[in-house]
Amino acid sequence: MVRTQSDAGNLGAAITAAKTFNAAVGDGWAVIYFGPDAVDILLVSGPAETESALARADGAFVVPIEKLWKNWDSLRIAAPFVPAPFWQQIGPSGAQLQDWLKNVPKGP
Repeated sequence: MVRTQSDAGNLGAAITAAKTFNAAVGDGWAVIYFGPDAVDILLVSGPAETESALARADGAFVVPIEKLWKNWDSLRIAAPFVPAPFWQQIGPSGAQLQDWLKNVPKGP
């Protein structure tokens, strides 16, 4: 389990963290909560049955990790040579990610 947070203007870094987590541990779930000025993401490894055990709250989304970057696939996994400005140029805005999460298909 990994928790990452980001301000709404730097979601590329948070999605890069999710993509790196997925590359390291495999399938799992992302629980995404949009606060007033930030986004909080909890990454949990595990099979599809794990989803039903994850806590939910108003404003939170639960999606398979690999679907989190579907529209931003050009984000690479984290590595020492990938500068932060790269994340900022390609990552979505808070509104773009929230719109995508409202319509993400269920299931792995």
